[in-house]
Amino acid sequence: MVEALLRPGFRLVLVPVLGHQFAEPEALAAIAQTVCPKLSKCQCLADLITALGAIAAEQSTPSERPHLTVLCGSLYMIGDFLRQLEDA
Repeated sequence: MVEALLRPGFRLVLVPVLGHQFAEPEALAAIAQTVCPKLSKCQCLADLITALGAIAAEQSTPSERPHLTVLCGSLYMIGDFLRQLEDA
């Protein structure tokens, strides 16, 4: 799946899905960098909210050209995101 999704220059942010089984973000990062070594960024962050904040901050940087952001994950990740929104 990583090979189908990534292209050189893409940015990849990986997060765990707390409370459920998940592939370790660091292991996925290693696979991603092997499959697509010319990623412009590959980082692991603590959770989805932190990742979305980091992405939004990059988008608002004047020197950054806006880019498309695609979220990929499980229904557990979406559920975790919605739960965090409720708690906020």
